[in-house]
Amino acid sequence: MENTKIMSDDSEPETIQSISEDNTDTEEDIDIDSDEIEQENNNDADDEIDEDSVENEDGRATLEDSEVTENVDIRSDKGIEEETEKEIEEGEETKKEKGEKEGATKDDEVDLAIIDVEEDEGLDLEAELSKLQKAKKYIGGFWISSSDMTENQNDPQFLAKATLRELFVYSLFLFFAVLITLGQINGQSSALTTQWRNLFTRLPSVTTTRHFWKFFEEDLVDGLHWETLYNQGRKNAKFRCPTGERATKPCRLSPADRNILYNNVMLGVPRIKQNKVRNDSCIASIPQDFREAIKVCFSPYDDAHEDRGEFLPLFRKYTGKPAWIYQPPELVPGARFQGKLASYSQGGYVQNLHYTKKQTANIIDELKEQKWVDQGTRIVIVELTTYNANVNLFSFVTLVFEFPPTGGVMGNIEIEVMNLFNYKWSQDFQRMGMEITFFLFVIYYLIEALIEIKILGYRYFLSFWNILDVIVITTALSYICITLSLFYVTTYYLDAVLNIAYDYVDMTIFRILYRYISYISATNLFVSWIKVLKYLSFNKIMKQFSGTLVYSSKNLSGFSVLFSIIFLSFGQLGYLLLGSQAREYRSLLTACYSNFRTILGDFDFDAIREADRIFGSLFFLTYIFFVYFILINMFLAIVNDSYIGFKFSVISKKPEMELADFFQVGVDNIKNMTGVVDRERQVENAIKMAVEGDGFMTYLELRENLKHSNFGDAEIEVLFDKLRSDPQYNNVILEDDEVEGLESMYETGAGGLEAFKFNRSLNEDLPVKRSVVKEVETRIQDLERWMIPLNTRIDLVVQRFAQFQEQRKKRISKKLRI
Repeated sequence: MENTKIMSDDSEPETIQSISEDNTDTEEDIDIDSDEIEQENNNDADDEIDEDSVENEDGRATLEDSEVTENVDIRSDKGIEEETEKEIEEGEETKKEKGEKEGATKDDEVDLAIIDVEEDEGLDLEAELSKLQKAKKYIGGFWISSSDMTENQNDPQFLAKATLRELFVYSLFLFFAVLITLGQINGQSSALTTQWRNLFTRLPSVTTTRHFWKFFEEDLVDGLHWETLYNQGRKNAKFRCPTGERATKPCRLSPADRNILYNNVMLGVPRIKQNKVRNDSCIASIPQDFREAIKVCFSPYDDAHEDRGEFLPLFRKYTGKPAWIYQPPELVPGARFQGKLASYSQGGYVQNLHYTKKQTANIIDELKEQKWVDQGTRIVIVELTTYNANVNLFSFVTLVFEFPPTGGVMGNIEIEVMNLFNYKWSQDFQRMGMEITFFLFVIYYLIEALIEIKILGYRYFLSFWNILDVIVITTALSYICITLSLFYVTTYYLDAVLNIAYDYVDMTIFRILYRYISYISATNLFVSWIKVLKYLSFNKIMKQFSGTLVYSSKNLSGFSVLFSIIFLSFGQLGYLLLGSQAREYRSLLTACYSNFRTILGDFDFDAIREADRIFGSLFFLTYIFFVYFILINMFLAIVNDSYIGFKFSVISKKPEMELADFFQVGVDNIKNMTGVVDRERQVENAIKMAVEGDGFMTYLELRENLKHSNFGDAEIEVLFDKLRSDPQYNNVILEDDEVEGLESMYETGAGGLEAFKFNRSLNEDLPVKRSVVKEVETRIQDLERWMIPLNTRIDLVVQRFAQFQEQRKKRISKKLRI
């Protein structure tokens, strides 16, 4: 009510209008009161008086006086007119006060409440918007260096700052990536792998079925069961074994201490699995003439030819039914096995060994007596899992015996060592902190990449460095997801697996996840290091590597086609000529590998010559001539020529702003503050400032820039003499007459700057430009340098041939003696 009384006539209509826009009911009440006031005023005045009672600040009083005068012009007396006007004004004021009081009495509290609420909400909204804008600006500042790079490509200072900032952040990311990736490798893994190979050292020598069973009866049984100590025992021994008995024979260990190599605890028991093929799997391929004599045929392994029948013996005591009845893949824990000859099914004929040495020997004897391995056998796998608490490492050992259809046995061992308890010691939790930090960095780069993709669109993927960013982010996210999966599986399933005592322990899921982690982390770290070249490319020297590749890309693309044709042709030739005799050429792929090793100087000429005395020697000499002497030197010549051309183009360019210059600015500022002045740096900066823009500089421009750096006239003249004798600046510095010629060309329109460059090259005093002479000298020096390794290679080949000749003479002399 107080606010309503204070309001004047001038502000009343505006207040009513503002309130009516927010509240429709209030608007209707105020309109009704206004109509009543106007009707009463018209009755008192006896005429229709349309008058605005609001006196605006712009001075509408004069207009109102004129309108009142026109309405009451029938009254001639001026005094009566003034009295009438006063009466009308007093009546209007009275009626308005009544209307104001009535309207305010009804809606004053509601209107004031609405206004207060709107004001409070407006203030709160403005405060929230201000906070959001500040937060957005603060958060967006993290990615300003990457999002604004495209908008400020011509600002060297901005590019230098943005590059340094991005390099600093990326260095932190790379630091944590290196620590995490290298930290997951246990230094004892290689030593443990070596011990496993030494334990079954005779495995590669298994070549026949007889060797196979001998290995099982001796090496396998003794290697899996360490039930006694290393002492031999004596009849009159006075010392006692750990169990308390006299050491008259090798001391027996307690069951809890019977660990492989005395330190590796067996988890569960080992398992033997066999895959076979049917005896009619290749009958259809036998020629008709031989089908009467050959009734059975065992093809190479294939899932379609796998034998899924049963061959139970008449009597068995130690072996189980799964060893003689095919077990489908869903009943056999594990996964498919990739051997050297084929990929084998997860199912098969399965037999678990025993945790005691005697029972294991009995199982193997029974399998041998009942001819568990026959002509249809294509692979036998022995799998076991151990844990070494000393180094906190799990070992997954697989002994592989493949039976090729040609006969014989191929023995091999595969070992996987990994650490599943990643957070066991205090330093492991430090690694956890680094992994969390690494995850935050990945999120940061993911958001940065999304911002750049939003700004650039598909153009983002046209940059090689952006593709590397995508690879780094993708591999890092994959590494994080698989690591969390392995942690989950280890936490919730490993305890249940370790409680298995008398059955095979399947840890395939752990092996697969750990293997993927190794592959992905290695790829991520490799690509992350390659990306460092992106920041080093701002340096002129570091840019030579990428620049040489770009400069030689066209020539190398054509050369690669030529090289591929010749290389593959020699690979096929070696496979066809020597494949059946030389192991190095047993397949097309291995033949290509062997030819590539020959390029590096690693070859066995005796094996090639023994495979075929005439065509083997001819093949080797032809390959050495065309590939080693011609193609390789063509490749080196292309790269060397591209390097020289790119280096010359970099030298001839005008000086540019580099990261080193940006650092030097800060160093110079510090030196100036301490009173130390680097005159050489000031000269370089003066030259860069003079060259900037048109690519040329005059002595006048350089003199002015040097004067700003407090150089004296004597120092400037000495510097000019040095620049005149320096070939690097011959094409950059213009003499006074050349400046006048350039200005006349611009005035006459005779080709401008490019025409001036051409005319200047024609008007040199020397018959040949200094730059051309310099380029030729440089190329001659480079030619001499790369001729030295060529001579060394030729000497190496000659020495190898001399050695082969001496060995040949020795063999001939031995044969003659015999």
